[in-house]
Amino acid sequence: ADILNRLRTGQQTEADCEKLEGRVRLEGDKEVPDDALYIAGTNNFVNRINNIRLENMEGELFEFKANVSRSGKLLTRPPKTNNDGSIYNTPLQFSLQLKVGARVMLTYNVDVLDSLSNGALGEVIGFDRCNGKIISIMIHFDNPKVGQEKRKKNPPRLQNQYQNAVPIVAMEFRFNMSKNPTSQNDFMLATQFPLKLAFACTAHKIQGSTILDPKKVVIDLTSVREAAQGYVMMSRFQCLSQLFILENFPKAKVFPSDIAMKELHRLQENCLNNKNQE
Repeated sequence: ADILNRLRTGQQTEADCEKLEGRVRLEGDKEVPDDALYIAGTNNFVNRINNIRLENMEGELFEFKANVSRSGKLLTRPPKTNNDGSIYNTPLQFSLQLKVGARVMLTYNVDVLDSLSNGALGEVIGFDRCNGKIISIMIHFDNPKVGQEKRKKNPPRLQNQYQNAVPIVAMEFRFNMSKNPTSQNDFMLATQFPLKLAFACTAHKIQGSTILDPKKVVIDLTSVREAAQGYVMMSRFQCLSQLFILENFPKAKVFPSDIAMKELHRLQENCLNNKNQE
């Protein structure tokens, strides 16, 4: 915690850096478990890890393509997608490939009161069918509080077959390819399960999440592209023993935002706690 507080403001010491350098491991190191979560700054790295890990898994591959429509008519062409595979201006993947045992992340605030919020991590443990069609993906979330109330409402059939699992159903999301739509006809409707693969995640997607001990985390600091990104990667877990830094520890990649630091100093100068009060 002390190291993180110094990293947050760019005041890390040589002793801090030496301790972090002691957590460096090369890719393929036997000490890094196969189920470690990878965190990087770019989608290219994350996509590569996710595809490799899914391909190396045994079991049947399931692919779910999003239905995208305009004015009730399905689009004949695939919509524009972001680098992470999500449909532009939506939290939904256009093509979602999964297997039982795959690591996944929730990509939408399904029910924040039940902790089913964007960024929740879990594992696929099955697919619930009705008349041969998959109607929900059964997820065992890492945090038992996630979906706790929804699990209580599972019918006995699901409770017996998938213990401690939360059924995630496909959702509809209204969106537009333009930031300034001119008419109702510009809007589209995407239907897809609000999930994405999460053997690896970007720093952007993982911020706000806590990786519980003893789950291991591998971070790629060489992929850092902006201020505070390195700090975000190194502040997602509970113990230093959970951390592995891939290949090397580039000190120059861990730095705070100048704008944030100026604001921090302004707040400290005006803080009433630091002034003598009569």
